[in-house]
Amino acid sequence: MDWKAKWVWSEGDVSPRNFWLAARKVITVRGSLKAAALSVTADSRYVAWVNGKRVGQGPVRSWPWSWSYDTYDVKELLEPGKNVISILVMHYGVSNFQYVAARGGLLAQLDMVTARGKKISIGTDRTWTGIPHPSYSRRTPRISCQQAWVESYDARKEPAEWQTAGIHGKKWKPLVELGTVGQGPWKKLVPRDIPFLTDEPVYPVRVLRTRVVSCGRQHFAFNLRPNLRPGDRTSNPSPLIGFTAAILHSPRATTARIFYCGAPNDLETRIRVNGKDCPWEGDNSFDAVRRHAMCRLKKGDNLWDGKRRAYIDCIRRDGSRSPVVSQQTNAAVLLCECAPPARRRLIRRYIDSVPRGFVKAAKPR
Repeated sequence: MDWKAKWVWSEGDVSPRNFWLAARKVITVRGSLKAAALSVTADSRYVAWVNGKRVGQGPVRSWPWSWSYDTYDVKELLEPGKNVISILVMHYGVSNFQYVAARGGLLAQLDMVTARGKKISIGTDRTWTGIPHPSYSRRTPRISCQQAWVESYDARKEPAEWQTAGIHGKKWKPLVELGTVGQGPWKKLVPRDIPFLTDEPVYPVRVLRTRVVSCGRQHFAFNLRPNLRPGDRTSNPSPLIGFTAAILHSPRATTARIFYCGAPNDLETRIRVNGKDCPWEGDNSFDAVRRHAMCRLKKGDNLWDGKRRAYIDCIRRDGSRSPVVSQQTNAAVLLCECAPPARRRLIRRYIDSVPRGFVKAAKPR
């Protein structure tokens, strides 16, 4: 493979977590073609289209120093005049059991042979444009340490006709050239060493039942590793001792069930609500999400002090409220977006100027 294309990426973070990049290039084909092949690879994964028709996805699992690429026959997909190559790149930003973290990158090259035998190559460079794909949410949890991220797609935000050769807006920015093949973490490129997966349509035989379902109003997933071990992008086991905290707002006093899914031997996890331990109940098997804790919630925000108009530092073991109000606790509430808008505006003032009676930092007591 005679690579003339350059590795490209978007501006900003070189290895963003759970990042989806939509990239495209409009080309002009003059006359008929004798042959046309599209070679593609990306870090971490890609899906490619030519004139809106899906070509394939890849690459296969690879080491960064021996990275795989794919080649597709696209002669029948090209037509005289304007054509568009569009590629969706999914960059993990973290290691998992099928990928070693490197950095984001896209490499593609279209090699054509005209009816008269002239060879033409068009590769990725700064003339390609891209945007972060708005349909894919980056605020999703890891599937597991073995795999990457849960995919959350909102079709309402799909960029209009980004896989066609039409004119697009100013949001599409030129991609940044990273260098030629052999530079960066991808020292050598090798062709795919296993066959492509097949895509076969499967149609339903009959409809058994229809019903309306609704999702839970709130669910939370914490990426503990980047918070407790900053800079660690591996998926290796890493025992840690730490805690997380959240403010639960309840319109009335009620009983709540909090579910927890962890490994079978993860027996040290504790949960406390309003200073009281909540015992775990139910199944703790690895493949069952049945382990839960029953707890009693009070009406309103348990850590909000209405008189002082701030969040107190803690609720004691006996259920009584701490008299301490600190700048650190209220800053944490602001950063975690736990407070409603009106309270967030109030807390922002506390960050700039500590009110009388507040402390900058305190040990909860």
